[in-house]
Amino acid sequence: MANIRVEIIFSACTKYDYLEVFQEGVTDPFLDISVSEEKKLVFTLYPFKINTVLSVDDWENILNKAKSFLPKAIEDEERFQENIKS
Repeated sequence: MANIRVEIIFSACTKYDYLEVFQEGVTDPFLDISVSEEKKLVFTLYPFKINTVLSVDDWENILNKAKSFLPKAIEDEERFQENIKS
């Protein structure tokens, strides 16, 4: 996954943290991976001036990062909500 970078975005504007996926050397993400109200992964692809080309390995690595991110994002939000109630 040398040409792909995945970053966790911590945002007060969204219920759950989310992931942004970038091509190396590019400042705008081509993909956001977020958590829906139903606690499922949602993939949002952005149009880009240059083609985004992914190998199967790239896509599997992105998907694996997203799958491992999901339970942590849900847990963090649930812990936050519990702290608010306390």
